[in-house]
Amino acid sequence: MAALLTLYTAVTIAGWVRIGMPNRQGLGHVAIGLGVALLVTLLAYLGYQAGLGLVRRTVRVRPA
Repeated sequence: MAALLTLYTAVTIAGWVRIGMPNRQGLGHVAIGLGVALLVTLLAYLGYQAGLGLVRRTVRVRPA
């Protein structure tokens, strides 16, 4: 689900850059800033889920 949201956000940002203009209320730059922040957060989340920033140790416990 996070991968789809990442793709959707990236496509939205790319479309805004291609059009190259904010909306009439002047909120385009705010929206693109929030989109970039969302994209960075999603990429960090996906990286964490993939184990890039996670050290995993396996501990085997033997019965006494």
